[in-house]
Amino acid sequence: MNLFSIFKKMTNKRSVIDPSSISAKTVLKVYPASRSHVKKPYLLIVTRSCDLFFETRLLNSFELGHTHRFIYGDDSWEYHKNRFEIIMNL
Repeated sequence: MNLFSIFKKMTNKRSVIDPSSISAKTVLKVYPASRSHVKKPYLLIVTRSCDLFFETRLLNSFELGHTHRFIYGDDSWEYHKNRFEIIMNL
């Protein structure tokens, strides 16, 4: 790992995601994990949001039925919660 990649990781602006910070049509930038098969950040749009969870789909996806549900407080939420940046909140 070189100095540039360390600095780049430090400058990523991560957002706190909770029911009060997002709503339907919020655009999120997701930074993949260091061991992920995806290397570059990608964009998601929130399709549904409530106090317990939020659902997303890829912003540029042609598969309209492919969504992902993030449940607050779930074990998988601990894995994902520090990877989001709010790009646009409509």
